Amino acid sequence: MATGATYAGVLITNASDVLWELKTGTRPTTTTIVVAAKYAERMRGQMGKAGTLEVTAEGGLGYRVDDVYVIDETPSPHPDMVAFTLADRRFKWVREHVTRRYNIRRRTGDRRLITEGQPAGLPADVPDIAYESATLLNGQPWTARDIVLDVLSSVDVDGPGFSMSGLPMRQITIEGLELDDDGAAAIDRALDHIAGADVYLDLKGTVRFVDTTDASAANSLLKRLGPPVVGVGLASMVDYAGLRPAWIDVLFSVEQELKFTSLDEGGAYSQRGNVTKYMENVLPVPDLTLAVAGRTVTRGTFITFDEAFAAWGAPTIAAGAKIPGGGASAALTHDLVRLLWHGGRLEAVYAAVGDVIADADWAARIRAVRQHYRQTYRISPYWMARIRSISAERVAVIDPENGVRAPAFVTANYAFAPSVRGRWTEPGRQGIVVNVDAYADSLAAAKQAPATVTIVDEQLGVIHLSYQADALGLHQAVYPCKFETPLPSMNFGKGAGPMTIDGCVYEGAAPVKLAASHKVAIVVTAVPSAPNSNDQHYRVRVTPSDAQSNGVKVGAATGPGWTIRIGPGVTTARFAWADALDATIDKMFGAARTTKPGERATYAAGDTLAASGLLVDRKEVENVAKAAGTSLYGQMIDRVVGAHAVKMDDNLVPVGNASAVEHTLAPDGSLNSIVRFDRATGRVDIMAYMDNATRRRLFGMVQP
Repeated sequence: MATGATYAGVLITNASDVLWELKTGTRPTTTTIVVAAKYAERMRGQMGKAGTLEVTAEGGLGYRVDDVYVIDETPSPHPDMVAFTLADRRFKWVREHVTRRYNIRRRTGDRRLITEGQPAGLPADVPDIAYESATLLNGQPWTARDIVLDVLSSVDVDGPGFSMSGLPMRQITIEGLELDDDGAAAIDRALDHIAGADVYLDLKGTVRFVDTTDASAANSLLKRLGPPVVGVGLASMVDYAGLRPAWIDVLFSVEQELKFTSLDEGGAYSQRGNVTKYMENVLPVPDLTLAVAGRTVTRGTFITFDEAFAAWGAPTIAAGAKIPGGGASAALTHDLVRLLWHGGRLEAVYAAVGDVIADADWAARIRAVRQHYRQTYRISPYWMARIRSISAERVAVIDPENGVRAPAFVTANYAFAPSVRGRWTEPGRQGIVVNVDAYADSLAAAKQAPATVTIVDEQLGVIHLSYQADALGLHQAVYPCKFETPLPSMNFGKGAGPMTIDGCVYEGAAPVKLAASHKVAIVVTAVPSAPNSNDQHYRVRVTPSDAQSNGVKVGAATGPGWTIRIGPGVTTARFAWADALDATIDKMFGAARTTKPGERATYAAGDTLAASGLLVDRKEVENVAKAAGTSLYGQMIDRVVGAHAVKMDDNLVPVGNASAVEHTLAPDGSLNSIVRFDRATGRVDIMAYMDNATRRRLFGMVQP
């Protein structure tokens, strides 16, 4: 058989190489051919039309490529010849447009109650989430392989079809994928959800897939290629054992629950400056300016109630006004606030003060007291200096679909006024108010109060407690502390005696008064900003054996270790609080220690807390670490690199990191096939190495 090449029956000159490349990707293979000028018009008539490229050589060698298009005409240096550019069918993929939506989340309209971890009587309600029916496949969620087939079917409309045999089974769960792209980009985005997958066209124009991470396939290909053609190309196996890290440390941001307890009112604040996790009752200054403890502050500055009472001093009382309870001074004190709290008497007593003191807005001061007394607290400045961020929630996820966590824990003694419904529901509780003992120094013994935490100022550590009536309407009002006993009471079932809303039973009964002592503790979640080193992270060590268990054949690894970081957007290491491990939790925040320059991290605090069972998402964190380490090891496996040329073999196709097979007819009549091995293999996204349950929890996917 004569040596030569034709396209659509037109003879191609031997002025230059005639080559065709089977290469991976959505970009088309292109090549330039040269024909005699007398065939130019015939070739121009082939523009945009499918033709066949045929190449033959001595010894029966040759190949045929179907579905080849003329896409351009190129000037030739010789007047008797014209050059044309050929391309495979993929040049048309970019001309298609794909609009698709797959597994799109939407609220169903139903809501679900969540009672776990919620304040007493205050369940949370969250929306139920499902997928839009129009974005499902026959009522079921689309898989990545389904999406690839769907996109290809809409883009490659003129092709002979496609084979799924080479498509990796390593697919990622799909949620919320929206395509509004040209055809080539849409195929790329679909293939992104099948780790390591790539696409090529074979000689017949059939779409085929390849697993670019399959190093063993490329190694096997090299072994069967045989001796290389001298002077054309050479490939070899490279051993990366000395570069592969003996271990990979994967670092996670820490979210640690912290418990803060209120200081005693009127105390000396002896705990300031030490590591004690305290908080103090504060209020924002309502005055335009106020002299406080030797300094002048302006409106909005948070100060303690003791500082406020001392700075305000005694007001000038209007003629005839008296302090209820026989107080000798009109200056506000804790005792006076507790005495006047119920029934609006605090406001009533001080209503006329502003009329005689023009430079003091006592109405604003009393409003501030009402809003913040035993309700607004400031966390220790020592601890806020060691906290990067704080959130009013706990670390446990109670609704993965919506990503809802349990709210911050609040324990404090409180009281409530029963509603009419509540009095008849519990006839034994006939008091004006009912005291509830919820506080305990031990978290295990403490009960949750019906209060939610709001972060008022994250940097200053100011929080506010909002006490709320129960969802069933059994409570008319909830008070931020207990009342002193005995409480006035009467039998509402037998008629009422003389009683007022302020809780007084006439005549001569003592008024209802807030309890003298009050403690409150909260459990919130904080991210450490100290120590100023890697020790503020949690470390998971991944070894080659972990990658092996994920299906990656790593081989020997003797290289230096590698430390990588997982951002908080993926997941964090979330640690619960435990009273018994208070001192270890302190170390997680670098309390009572100074970081020395160049100090190496030990990760000891995180290791101890995890070993104690406080890492609530241990399984997810370890799965993510293992996936990240496996992905990194997968990029350093032993592989073939370079190019290997052999006599023409039309059975050669891309496999593994052998990303291209080029068939070349040289002007001297030699016909060779060159296999090109990429130095890098296809990188596998860490999601591909996570189990489906981990992906669903981490990314808040719709739950079955």
